[in-house]
Amino acid sequence: MPDAENTEEKKFVTFRVAKSRGYAGKIADQGYVGILTGIGSQGGLLRDFLEPDEMDWGDSELYRKHKGTWEAIYRVKTEGLYLIHPGRREDDYYRIVRYKKGRGIVWTGATEDRIRTMLDLIEKGASFEEARLVTTPPPVPADATKEASQ
Repeated sequence: MPDAENTEEKKFVTFRVAKSRGYAGKIADQGYVGILTGIGSQGGLLRDFLEPDEMDWGDSELYRKHKGTWEAIYRVKTEGLYLIHPGRREDDYYRIVRYKKGRGIVWTGATEDRIRTMLDLIEKGASFEEARLVTTPPPVPADATKEASQ
């Protein structure tokens, strides 16, 4: 087991989403990452879009064919609630990014219902950490996991 003093904490988490140009259909849907800021008057999630930190051009042929696919890389360093739209018409992902002592910046997957509840609690005055703790689902007992797999 590594010594706690020698472990380096992560300074960011990385999210990758697909981007494309010159295509139609599923592949044409652009991905993005946004930090969620609240719930709008119509019930939609309010977000601020992030700019990618880097592009992974892979084997994109944009220089030759004026079309191709690549990935935008986002390095998130700030605690918050994030929406990741991976592009290619896949379902959105919700992530809770937070600081964890001894590990640094980490993320946890979340459902849209949990994210909405957290945003509602934060808008009513709860801190990010209070909202996270209140909405954390209870752990599944080890016995229940074994029974479900049989």
